[in-house]
Amino acid sequence: MQFLWMTVFAAGIVAADQITKYLTVANIPLYGKLPFVPGIMQFTYVRNTGAAFSVLEGQQWIFALCFAVLTVLIFVEYFKKPRPFTKLERW
Repeated sequence: MQFLWMTVFAAGIVAADQITKYLTVANIPLYGKLPFVPGIMQFTYVRNTGAAFSVLEGQQWIFALCFAVLTVLIFVEYFKKPRPFTKLERW
């Protein structure tokens, strides 16, 4: 049951992330600013093609390689698990 709640929580975070990205692209022009708390905080729409703070900008192949390696490691660990998986875990 704990796995189910962790899955729902992770899915909620991904959904919130995607919704805010959609709303940003739909409502703020590129490099545009939108006041959130006037005089204190504002949203600014910029694009980042790298990692945090544009580290490795334009080097998407490194991210793809890391994704592939980590995916393989997850599958290796999946098949090493000693006890049987539930249907939800397999899904």
